[in-house]
Amino acid sequence: MKLRLPAVALISFGLGLAAMGFVATHTHWLRFVQKRTEFHSVDPSTLAWKPNSPQDRVAYYMKFLGSDDHTGAATMLIRYPAGQINPAHKHPVGHAMYVLQGTLVTNRGKFGPGTYVWFAPDQVVSHGAGPDEDVVVIFMKHDGMTIDYVEPASH
Repeated sequence: MKLRLPAVALISFGLGLAAMGFVATHTHWLRFVQKRTEFHSVDPSTLAWKPNSPQDRVAYYMKFLGSDDHTGAATMLIRYPAGQINPAHKHPVGHAMYVLQGTLVTNRGKFGPGTYVWFAPDQVVSHGAGPDEDVVVIFMKHDGMTIDYVEPASH
């Protein structure tokens, strides 16, 4: 029995889709053979502060310091201007802040310079600067970080 050209094309297309799906979902092991991120250094004083995404409900500024494609980790400086606190929200991945200057105000308390603060995945958090001074933190996160606000935006 001979297959006709359209049937062969359809079967080939289906096998191609299946292979693409397999590669997309079952190749996490590739990270072990991929080249690891090389050493680098950066002088943050040479970087400009960049504003955050308009989707956020608070103003803050960032300086991207680096990331590791192998682990998905990224590090940046974050500066919340005085009085800016990101309201109650969740992230699907954990993140950390190390306070460099000012006071980090969170739903769990206030933390000064030299304090490391860890926020676990899927927990409701809020963080930012108190009313009197900016806060600058080293912010560490992983791929997959999105923000889901707990309350709808007020208008």
